[in-house]
Amino acid sequence: MAKVGLKTIIAELIDAKDSGSHEFRRLYNIGVRGIREFNTDVVGTFTTKLLDVNPNKTVTLPDDYITYSKVGVINEKNEIITLRLNNQLSNYNDGHLFNSNRFEGVPKITSVTNPSIPYSYPYIYYNFFISNQSFNLFGIGGGGQNIGEYKFDDECGVIILSPAFTYEKVLLEYLSDGMDCDCDDYMVDSRAAEAMLAYMRWKSALDAPKKYGQGIIREYKNEWKSERLKAKMRINSIKVAEFEDMHRITSKLAPRA
Repeated sequence: MAKVGLKTIIAELIDAKDSGSHEFRRLYNIGVRGIREFNTDVVGTFTTKLLDVNPNKTVTLPDDYITYSKVGVINEKNEIITLRLNNQLSNYNDGHLFNSNRFEGVPKITSVTNPSIPYSYPYIYYNFFISNQSFNLFGIGGGGQNIGEYKFDDECGVIILSPAFTYEKVLLEYLSDGMDCDCDDYMVDSRAAEAMLAYMRWKSALDAPKKYGQGIIREYKNEWKSERLKAKMRINSIKVAEFEDMHRITSKLAPRA
């Protein structure tokens, strides 16, 4: 996927407006605000990174993190097996990344029992009996793989993992703010570059109402809406092969009268 730097788009806009380089800083600030909107509403490109697990069973979020899609590990089919969300996990001392026991000194309950149910409880209230042992299965969940649990602490910028998590790394699929540290610039999908240029032109005029009339501002806004729609259509274009494949998968043999 080809990308264009924000600085390049701003240079094109300055050239189109026949303006000077003194506008660069203001337009760049407008563009940075627009990048956040683009990545949330228009482009939405997700990045996958392999992150280290800290000694205190937390994972530090990347600097360009906005929101996430998946947290997990890889199985033998190279598929991400996601962890299970558990918002009951404690945030206590999760800011101390290298403290291997961040719950030191905190009282813990090692087991939970129900003393109100005696061992001589009638078997009629249990729904599973094998090898002279009975089990109460009512209300037990449907199952599924449980390789660990997680919770996000946005204030500390970490993912909190369950104490029993045994892996040293996790995969995080997340929405990036578009900052490329190698290029020292925000990168924009080339299919949305024209929409980004229209956005900055509109916001630039909106911030200077005395210089631009309301008619020009409305025209720039309509141009931005049109380019944003076209960008979405380019990025989320229909793939004929995918439709044909889905049609073959969902087609079923059935008797006909």
